Amino acid sequence: MWERKDADRWLNYWWFKFDESDLHKYQYIMFCGALEYQNKEFKIIKIPSKYFTDNISGVDISAGSCINILNY
Repeated sequence: MWERKDADRWLNYWWFKFDESDLHKYQYIMFCGALEYQNKEFKIIKIPSKYFTDNISGVDISAGSCINILNY
């Protein structure tokens, strides 16, 4: 997590990265994280890999085929 308390330009972003090849290995991509530091409000989001492959033109893919998902 990129926390605002660490830098003024950050706005408490969650940043997830995974390899593009994972879209062909797994039926779902799962994102997991807590909403606070005690991990009491832990959330899991399960997205079909097909969603990413169907919309690959709108996905941020960096060098090395790394897919970047930014949530803020």
